[in-house]
Amino acid sequence: MQTSKILTAKERAVFVFQKGSQIRNIPNQDSSYNYVRNILNIMMAKNGVDSEIIFIGGHIEDVISYIAGIIDLYYLDSISIDLADDKYSNDSDFEVPSNI
Repeated sequence: MQTSKILTAKERAVFVFQKGSQIRNIPNQDSSYNYVRNILNIMMAKNGVDSEIIFIGGHIEDVISYIAGIIDLYYLDSISIDLADDKYSNDSDFEVPSNI
Protein backbone atom coordinates (compact mmCIF):
# COMPACT_ATOMS: atom_id res chain seq x y z
CA MET A 1 0.00 0.00 0.00
CA GLN A 2 1.33 3.41 -0.98
CA THR A 3 1.29 6.06 1.71
CA SER A 4 0.20 9.62 1.01
CA LYS A 5 2.58 12.45 1.53
CA ILE A 6 1.29 15.56 3.25
CA LEU A 7 2.20 18.52 1.12
CA THR A 8 2.75 21.96 2.51
CA ALA A 9 1.76 25.07 0.63
CA LYS A 10 4.62 26.75 -1.16
CA GLU A 11 4.70 30.24 -2.61
CA ARG A 12 5.94 29.15 -6.04
CA ALA A 13 7.23 26.23 -8.05
CA VAL A 14 10.29 26.25 -10.30
CA PHE A 15 10.80 23.58 -12.94
CA VAL A 16 14.27 23.49 -14.49
CA PHE A 17 15.31 21.07 -17.21
CA GLN A 18 18.84 19.74 -17.44
CA LYS A 19 20.41 20.61 -20.79
CA GLY A 20 19.51 17.93 -23.32
CA SER A 21 17.08 16.13 -21.00
CA GLN A 22 14.05 16.84 -23.18
CA ILE A 23 15.55 16.00 -26.58
CA ARG A 24 13.60 13.13 -28.09
CA ASN A 25 13.62 11.39 -31.42
CA ILE A 26 9.87 11.47 -31.99
CA PRO A 27 8.52 11.36 -35.58
CA ASN A 28 6.80 14.59 -36.65
CA GLN A 29 8.42 16.53 -33.79
CA ASP A 30 10.29 18.82 -36.17
CA SER A 31 7.34 21.03 -37.14
CA SER A 32 6.02 21.50 -33.59
CA TYR A 33 9.54 21.98 -32.22
CA ASN A 34 10.36 24.59 -34.85
CA TYR A 35 7.02 26.34 -34.32
CA VAL A 36 7.58 26.74 -30.56
CA ARG A 37 11.20 27.75 -31.13
CA ASN A 38 10.06 30.46 -33.56
CA ILE A 39 7.47 31.75 -31.06
CA LEU A 40 10.11 32.00 -28.31
CA ASN A 41 12.68 33.55 -30.66
CA ILE A 42 10.15 36.22 -31.67
CA MET A 43 9.38 36.98 -28.00
CA MET A 44 13.08 37.24 -27.21
CA ALA A 45 13.86 39.41 -30.23
CA LYS A 46 11.01 41.81 -29.39
CA ASN A 47 12.53 42.24 -25.95
CA GLY A 48 16.15 42.47 -27.12
CA VAL A 49 17.17 39.16 -25.54
CA ASP A 50 19.87 36.94 -27.06
CA SER A 51 20.38 33.93 -24.82
CA GLU A 52 20.25 30.15 -24.92
CA ILE A 53 18.82 30.06 -21.38
CA ILE A 54 15.31 31.36 -20.72
CA PHE A 55 12.80 31.18 -17.92
CA ILE A 56 9.04 31.59 -18.32
CA GLY A 57 7.07 32.21 -15.18
CA GLY A 58 4.06 33.85 -13.68
CA HIS A 59 0.75 32.94 -12.14
CA ILE A 60 -0.23 29.35 -12.98
CA GLU A 61 -3.32 30.45 -14.94
CA ASP A 62 -1.19 32.78 -17.08
CA VAL A 63 1.39 30.09 -17.81
CA ILE A 64 -1.36 27.58 -18.65
CA SER A 65 -3.05 30.12 -20.94
CA TYR A 66 0.27 30.93 -22.64
CA ILE A 67 1.10 27.26 -23.33
CA ALA A 68 -2.48 26.50 -24.42
CA GLY A 69 -2.34 29.51 -26.75
CA ILE A 70 0.82 28.21 -28.40
CA ILE A 71 -0.86 24.82 -28.89
CA ASP A 72 -4.01 26.40 -30.31
CA LEU A 73 -2.03 28.59 -32.72
CA TYR A 74 0.04 25.60 -33.83
CA TYR A 75 -3.10 23.68 -34.78
CA LEU A 76 -4.66 26.72 -36.47
CA ASP A 77 -1.44 27.31 -38.41
CA SER A 78 -1.87 23.97 -40.19
CA ILE A 79 -5.44 24.69 -41.32
CA SER A 80 -5.70 25.38 -45.02
CA ILE A 81 -8.28 28.01 -45.93
CA ASP A 82 -8.94 28.58 -49.61
CA LEU A 83 -10.82 31.50 -51.11
CA ALA A 84 -13.79 30.14 -53.03
CA ASP A 85 -14.89 33.38 -54.64
CA ASP A 86 -16.04 31.56 -57.76
CA LYS A 87 -18.87 29.95 -55.75
CA TYR A 88 -20.35 33.34 -54.92
CA SER A 89 -19.80 35.21 -58.17
CA ASN A 90 -23.43 34.88 -59.21
CA ASP A 91 -24.84 35.86 -55.82
CA SER A 92 -25.40 39.60 -55.39
CA ASP A 93 -25.32 39.26 -51.58
CA PHE A 94 -21.59 38.52 -51.76
CA GLU A 95 -19.28 41.17 -53.13
CA VAL A 96 -15.83 39.65 -53.37
CA PRO A 97 -13.09 42.16 -54.21
CA SER A 98 -11.08 41.25 -57.27
CA ASN A 99 -7.72 41.94 -55.60
CA ILE A 100 -7.94 39.14 -53.02
